[in-house]
Amino acid sequence: YKKVYPEMEAELNKVYSKVYSSLQLAYPFNLERFSTVDDGGTLETNSFTLFLPTDAAIKDYFDNTILRYTDDLNNLPSTVLSSFVNAHMSRKLVWPSKYKTAKNHVGTEGEFFNGSGSKGPDFSEAGIISSEFASNGIIYQTSNVIKTGLFESVYGRILLDPSYSYVNILLNGSTLYEKLTTSQYTGYSADGYNYTVIIPDNNILEEDGFSFNSTTSSFENSVNSTAINPTTRISRLVNSGIFIREVNGDMMPDKMDDFMSQPAALGGEYDGYGFAVNYYGDMIRYKNNQIQGVGNIQDGTVVNIKKDDYPYCNGQFYTTDKLINYSPRDTYGAMDTAWVDAKVTTFLYDYLKNNSDVSIFKQYYEACVGELEFNTSYFYTFIIPTNERMNEAIDRGLLPTIENVSANENGELFTAAAFLNSHFLNGGVYPDDGMNNIYPGNYRYYSTSTSNKITEAKLDLVFAKTYVKVQKNGIDNNKLQFKAMDIENGANSTVIGYDSQEGSNCVIRGLEFSNVMGPKAVIHKFDGFIYHKVNESLINKN
Repeated sequence: YKKVYPEMEAELNKVYSKVYSSLQLAYPFNLERFSTVDDGGTLETNSFTLFLPTDAAIKDYFDNTILRYTDDLNNLPSTVLSSFVNAHMSRKLVWPSKYKTAKNHVGTEGEFFNGSGSKGPDFSEAGIISSEFASNGIIYQTSNVIKTGLFESVYGRILLDPSYSYVNILLNGSTLYEKLTTSQYTGYSADGYNYTVIIPDNNILEEDGFSFNSTTSSFENSVNSTAINPTTRISRLVNSGIFIREVNGDMMPDKMDDFMSQPAALGGEYDGYGFAVNYYGDMIRYKNNQIQGVGNIQDGTVVNIKKDDYPYCNGQFYTTDKLINYSPRDTYGAMDTAWVDAKVTTFLYDYLKNNSDVSIFKQYYEACVGELEFNTSYFYTFIIPTNERMNEAIDRGLLPTIENVSANENGELFTAAAFLNSHFLNGGVYPDDGMNNIYPGNYRYYSTSTSNKITEAKLDLVFAKTYVKVQKNGIDNNKLQFKAMDIENGANSTVIGYDSQEGSNCVIRGLEFSNVMGPKAVIHKFDGFIYHKVNESLINKN
């Protein structure tokens, strides 16, 4: 340049080169001599399609969607602009006849240009103003932008609202990110998912002591606690406000879009509260657009929520004024105790002490406590038989008397402990929520293991897990029901599961009885019992 322009030698001291990020754009804008094979770059082996919206269409979309929470694009992640561009690109020729199934370059799998694939609008409805061939593909000028589920999904609020930048940093590229951006744009329309998102903004997280260190790319917390990693805590807090409901053909989801009143099937029980399990697996309760986690209940606080009126394509988004706390925070302030769960055994024993209707179970618990199985990393559902059902089990010879357990002359202690362990369901928290199906998930029934494991060498059983069937009793207001399951080996049941013959084997409703929330656990008063016993006839046969 200095040789060409000698008169500008003094000014020509820098050369600038514009480079488009290959990490953010699907492919560079300079597509000449593009090739996917190593042929020296002299042969064009692919063609491309570019949809070019008018200035007016772009301005309208930016004003009403992309910049609806800020007036400065620089306040948003750089991926926002690149995702918008990628939504209008394809590394294939998009012919009018193939338009309905053509995808752009948003995400790993791409999204449909028409928003919903084969069931969506065809080329004639795409707002095409003109088309032309370039040397390496097709250019369509359009009267509207190509929308992307990245902005139209519930994740759009997290991505486009600068006040949720902490959550975006946390979730970006995660499994939950993939879930929350899933919609008809990615191919999930008839069979897909509905998401409810209630997450804390930056201010709420900062009030809890959080900050993000951009140097180390990690979350920190000003509370001096060694009990839990800050990233672990913030992840659980964010997951506490995510609720997923599956759309499975004609089995429509019980969408979590009404936190004002409980499901009608609960019939006003539980003091009007509704209940649900969040993405992490913890239980919450709600009414009057207020939510409480276990920590909120213990602290006497409520989380006020308000629904965002933007028409998200895959669910609903709620703003909130507090954390949905899984353990006490206000009560203990900055102490380590505020960061961790209470002991599940303390939670369970407090319930037994405070409910006279289960005093017999309490007696057995105290006698057998050394033989009971608990794992602090598990989620638990505890079903506690009433005194009446405990007496039924004793009368049927399934449970030794407490006197015989105390004497333990013939192993009665271990029989009683096995009986109790069968009522400790591990692996999930199951609320009596009045919904049609079992959640989380979307099941008519679900089998879950208990803490009772059986060993019987003659039947090749070594710490064999026992199971309980969890289901809704549809004829009784969707009441939660538990039934013992056999362990089967071919045509034989090596272990037989016994239930109450006189009770309903359902939970007994009432705020002080069931849906009692604890650390990764829930307790229900149970009009039934669960017992698993080795099939002695097979032992004798062998």
